[in-house]
Amino acid sequence: MHSDKRNGLLHVALMSLITAGGMAFAQGPAPVKPSDAKGPAAVKPTDRKGPAVIKPTDPKGTACQCSNPISVHILKNSGPTQGIPGEFRSDIRMNQQTYNATTPNTHFTETLQWRPPVGKVCEIKAQLTIKLKNLGTSLSSNDSAGVMFKGVIVPAYSLGGGMLWTAGEGAGATKTLTYQLTNQMVNEGRLSYYVQDDTAVLEMRLDIEGCCINPTN
Repeated sequence: MHSDKRNGLLHVALMSLITAGGMAFAQGPAPVKPSDAKGPAAVKPTDRKGPAVIKPTDPKGTACQCSNPISVHILKNSGPTQGIPGEFRSDIRMNQQTYNATTPNTHFTETLQWRPPVGKVCEIKAQLTIKLKNLGTSLSSNDSAGVMFKGVIVPAYSLGGGMLWTAGEGAGATKTLTYQLTNQMVNEGRLSYYVQDDTAVLEMRLDIEGCCINPTN
């Protein structure tokens, strides 16, 4: 009887020990999930701190520098003109006017010259700007103006008689004409302009900007 009781107590104690041990083992360090890791988080490609890749068209990037630029800026608004005789007909080389002329029946002939990009292939933007003033005579309405080359007016860059001033643009009226020049014109290294003859030229401006390859000295 006592033996059975002792055996029962031993059984209970043994079960208690096994149970306690099992709980001890069960409560060991919990498996670490990837989301619980304490180390540095994995860096996604979008989280990288390195410099951003700048596309050529990105306005925040550094502009591409041209190793062989062309830049010409000529502004004339006073004094005599310097028209090359061979660029103008003999009849319009008479009675020459200066910039800001006030006397009608005088012709304006001017030639602008620059060093052309000979032997180079260039991407160029070039513009000629002319500021004019109507001197107010009865014949100013038939005045003409335009680019000339070797004595001949270039039609695409000219305004014939009756096209320069309209009926509402009388004495003292001013206007600005702009011409986009071609690469061929820039490569000539000069540009001549003529205005007849009751119209004054207040200002002439030439602006050429571009980048060239195949540079030569």
